[in-house]
Amino acid sequence: MLASPAFFCYGQIMLPITIRKRTIGKSDIDQIQATINEHWGKGRKHLSKVLCLKWQWHQPNGQLKDMACREILLTLKRKGLITLPPPLHNANNHKRNKNIPKISVDQTPLQKPLCRL
Repeated sequence: MLASPAFFCYGQIMLPITIRKRTIGKSDIDQIQATINEHWGKGRKHLSKVLCLKWQWHQPNGQLKDMACREILLTLKRKGLITLPPPLHNANNHKRNKNIPKISVDQTPLQKPLCRL
């Protein structure tokens, strides 16, 4: 199977690969990177929507699968197969990452019998 034309070695990654039930081959990588380059400054969310429209990739309710597409883009970026523009917005969730104040608790040992507590 090493000489099979169905597989293409892209760096250290064997293509095609399947992410989120979508099979990505070399021609898909080229198309994805061309779309990224064309829409570079518009943000990753915009890129995912454009790709979903090109792929006609919809959920059963008719909505675009843009979250799944963003996961594909991030996975391909982490594997070194594509280059993504930097995020437009900071993904820092202030509610999730807030500091919780420490509460002091009296840790004096109890000297009473258990039945008296």
